[in-house]
Amino acid sequence: MTAGKTVGAPSARKMEWGCIDWDLATQQMKRLQMRMAKAVKRQQKARTHGFGRTDRNRAKERADSVSTQVT
Repeated sequence: MTAGKTVGAPSARKMEWGCIDWDLATQQMKRLQMRMAKAVKRQQKARTHGFGRTDRNRAKERADSVSTQVT
């Protein structure tokens, strides 16, 4: 890579640090962090509880079938 090339998406205007709305950027960053944290929690919950639900359902079905056979 040569020193004259720029990396990343080209910009129509040069962005300066001073013209960034930092309050807006902070709000957006916090919102996105919350979305990511919620997604990770949902994913972890699905992984840990996914098989447990099927086992519980099977146990309930077995119990139901035993109770219907007895009566």
